[in-house]
Amino acid sequence: MIRKFTFILLILIVVFFFSGMPLYTSQAASKGTLKEVVFIHRFAPDDFGKPYHGKPVAPCTVTTNDRVNDWGETGWTMPTDGLNYKINYNTLPAGISSSAFQNAIRASTNTWSQADSAQKWTDGGSTTIKRSGYDGVNLVAFGGASGAIAVTRTWYWTATGEVAESDMILSSNLAWSITNPGADCGGVAGTYDVQSIATHEFGHQVGLLDLYSSVDKDLTMYGYGFIKELKKSSLGTGDISGARSVAP
Repeated sequence: MIRKFTFILLILIVVFFFSGMPLYTSQAASKGTLKEVVFIHRFAPDDFGKPYHGKPVAPCTVTTNDRVNDWGETGWTMPTDGLNYKINYNTLPAGISSSAFQNAIRASTNTWSQADSAQKWTDGGSTTIKRSGYDGVNLVAFGGASGAIAVTRTWYWTATGEVAESDMILSSNLAWSITNPGADCGGVAGTYDVQSIATHEFGHQVGLLDLYSSVDKDLTMYGYGFIKELKKSSLGTGDISGARSVAP
């Protein structure tokens, strides 16, 4: 009797175990495959390659029309609970404090959250990770940026279109500063503004493409960056429309 009971119990355990497996497999498969996309924030056309080739610096220009209703979509959306990013403070360049950098990054994410509350991030504290890679950490750091101003690498699930992870690397080969948003070109001479560039990069995490038409030059998602530029810290009409269009 005991043997029969034990045998029945074993059968029930095996059936229960294997009956659960298709459920988990189905849930994993429903996300599709993981795909990686890399965006590089380019130097302005006649400044391409700075500081490596010594070409003239393209000047920042004041806003003439940020009411252009243009945007492009990457094909992914933010997770419904947002992204939790971590900052590697050890990579910060000299002259930029941890608190100032933290505030600039928070201001950048808040700019998108104010455009649409569904776009949200949380500050997950610090990390010692230095290099971008699919490792479970949404990294924000300074490092190699492939000869660009900044690079954002994003991994997303093809079936659901949801971001799995996204890393932002600001070039450690350039001079950087942090200035409170104000005049469009009121940044520190010879430097790129952290908040302005980071706001553009977070736009890729939201799900927006770079724009390269000259009519879009005053939008945050314009694909070229400029020294002293601050105007990307605030959004234009197309940036706001795009954020709302791809909201999770």
